[in-house]
Amino acid sequence: MPEIRVNIIRHEDLSYNIYICDSEFGSTLNQVIQSIKPTSLVVVTDSVVSKLHLRTLLDILPKEIKTLTVQIPSGEEYKVRKTKEYIEDRILEFGMDRKGLIIALGGGVIGDVTGFVASTYMRGVSFIQVPTTLLAMIDSSIGGKVAVDTPFGKNMIGAFYQPKAVIMNIDFLNTLPVEHVRNGLAEVIKHAIISDEEFFYFLLNNKDEVINLNKEKLVKVIETSCMIKKKVVENDEKESGFRKVLNFGHTVGHAIESVSGYKILHGFAVSVGMVIESKISARMGILSSEDFEKIQKVLALYGLPTNLREVRLKPNVMNDMVKFMRGDKKSISGEIYMSLPKKIGGMIDTFSVLIEESLIVSVLKEHF
Repeated sequence: MPEIRVNIIRHEDLSYNIYICDSEFGSTLNQVIQSIKPTSLVVVTDSVVSKLHLRTLLDILPKEIKTLTVQIPSGEEYKVRKTKEYIEDRILEFGMDRKGLIIALGGGVIGDVTGFVASTYMRGVSFIQVPTTLLAMIDSSIGGKVAVDTPFGKNMIGAFYQPKAVIMNIDFLNTLPVEHVRNGLAEVIKHAIISDEEFFYFLLNNKDEVINLNKEKLVKVIETSCMIKKKVVENDEKESGFRKVLNFGHTVGHAIESVSGYKILHGFAVSVGMVIESKISARMGILSSEDFEKIQKVLALYGLPTNLREVRLKPNVMNDMVKFMRGDKKSISGEIYMSLPKKIGGMIDTFSVLIEESLIVSVLKEHF
């Protein structure tokens, strides 16, 4: 029978800028919008961020461009398919065409679900990330991972879809509760562990100024973290190899979030995940006990949890945690893989490694 080949060779430039702003936020945002030349604008935000920063954003946007605001409830429990459907229906009612632009104003949940909407609305429209939390600024807004959660696990339905720009206003962080500052700092510490020993010791030695958002130290933290994430994403956009190092702490961390019904902050779950996965690395003879202790120390120093008791999980969830790890998108044929540190500032050369369930269970038991 005949065989016909369809040759599609892509040569796309998906590059974009990350802008770390304060007073120049408005002019930067307007310049980016004007360069895109959208026929209409949609701003997606949540019920908390809308009270704090929506008016600031709307006052900046070009008045001649028709604009819709879509607000959803705040919280990880709303990062689901029903929310995506609701946003899409509002945009369809509004009548945005393929030349429209969507702006994600909020934290990681808003960025993830809005980016996923942009990736599928009319088979793809432009969007801009305007992150308002530390976690979103240094991690989730960069790299193009967009997704929603399901009862079967976190971020199980999604896509890789890059924004046209990431534009952050560090003054937005002045309204961030200290718990959410710590939430973001967990991912900052992760970046240091996987890639930058000097940055790790900077964090260890500058805790008070960092946690209190000293502007000079804050800009260094954000810029360094963004540079680490950028280099990884540039090397491996769709996680076929090197990008797996960013999953450090996330195999266990996502399981923690899942068994809690997403009631535990992402950074807190990842913090515990990093301790447990570092302990697994040490038990496998990869990470030294000294470096394990330093990792645990810096997380505790920043007020982050280092065991499962601190996030109020009990041993009766352990089997469910392992089940979620088996079903995680990083697993292969139901076998659990993890990205493990070999030292502070460096990960294993294979980027991820198969972990025996008996070892996972043993280490989990130590941390309840």
